[in-house]
Amino acid sequence: MGRDANPGPGRDSVSEAQVLGDPRYRSAMASLGSLVAELKGNDRGLLALLRALERLHRSIQDGPFQEALPDERNQLDTLMQEIDRSGGWPYIPRPQLREFLERLRSPLQVAPEQESVNPVGPNG
Repeated sequence: MGRDANPGPGRDSVSEAQVLGDPRYRSAMASLGSLVAELKGNDRGLLALLRALERLHRSIQDGPFQEALPDERNQLDTLMQEIDRSGGWPYIPRPQLREFLERLRSPLQVAPEQESVNPVGPNG
């Protein structure tokens, strides 16, 4: 954790709005949007993309972002307050296991030949 004494390009000088307006960012987001559209309905393809995005998120968070955090407590506190005000900590949540289980239990998901089979029993 900590900053270099002499921040180089991209350190302390670029706002969120500048990042969002950067042509490289806009191109990357457009490419991802196109890929998502191509993968629509492909559960395994979309899952692979989500996993790749999560790995990228973690590599940024655990590497360059951690290294860019201020060393001084007051500066760190100011940054944390700014993060809270601007929408919170960036996070890519994983779907809840309960949501998957509910989808599996849905009558629409059960094949007709399996409707009468109850491996858990009448009370389970």
